[in-house]
Amino acid sequence: MNDVERDLSLLRQVQHHLEQAVEFLGDLSLEEFLDDQMRQYAIAKALETAGEQASKVSAEYAGRHPEVPWVGLRGLRNRIVHDYEGVLFAVVYETVRRDIPPLVEMLASLVDELRAEVKESDDDGRGSLFDHTVDGNRL
Repeated sequence: MNDVERDLSLLRQVQHHLEQAVEFLGDLSLEEFLDDQMRQYAIAKALETAGEQASKVSAEYAGRHPEVPWVGLRGLRNRIVHDYEGVLFAVVYETVRRDIPPLVEMLASLVDELRAEVKESDDDGRGSLFDHTVDGNRL
């Protein structure tokens, strides 16, 4: 796997885990969310994993896309992992409700661009791992 393919895989994983956080929150009110410890854990794990994968994206790619809040994603991950008891879930709620959906859209666009770049660099005509699906989900 070359660097571009690796970045594509990581970017897609970040997108996926952020989508999960939004899905897990659903249409819960803040009060319902604060009373639902299972969803708090699920969303925290999704955000943690997104931040972990974001930290693995190459510096070169991240530098070309300063519009992505790389530092914020990593910082959120670090806060969840290292200070879970200090996490303010009302802030998590607002972040997932307000900030994550537009970020998911931005990442979807970047994934499409990078997928096209991978496809263009495929010289042997056989396609790549990213031309295939698993369980109906495009990789």
